[in-house]
Amino acid sequence: MQSNIAIRGGKALNIRTQMDYIIPKVIRDKVTLNAKINRAQTKTTTTIKGNTNVGFKLRPEYNFQIASSMSHNKKHSEGSMEITYGANKKDRTKRLFISTSVTPKLAWKSSNLKFDSQIQHPASIRIAG
Repeated sequence: MQSNIAIRGGKALNIRTQMDYIIPKVIRDKVTLNAKINRAQTKTTTTIKGNTNVGFKLRPEYNFQIASSMSHNKKHSEGSMEITYGANKKDRTKRLFISTSVTPKLAWKSSNLKFDSQIQHPASIRIAG
């Protein structure tokens, strides 16, 4: 197993890990994990974005990629995550997208919390049970 972690200026984190595994008389494979996280901050807003890729050399159907982002200030917060899986990264049917946003309005006389969420998955889903 080889791993490399780099922190750049306290605002960016890069991770690269390669792992070889062997199950005797069954399988031998190489797994690669790449991740990158960026943080940006102003006086009022904090934004974090991240990307993660996991790749299997002999089993590309297990590959997946996660792209996520989050933004927060005192009046509004939102986040999203997109998960793409399978051998072909451009296949739009193997994609899961989740997003949510929260807008709190707090006051002594009346309070309101607005919570919106969205989930998209175009591939056919079969639930057993």
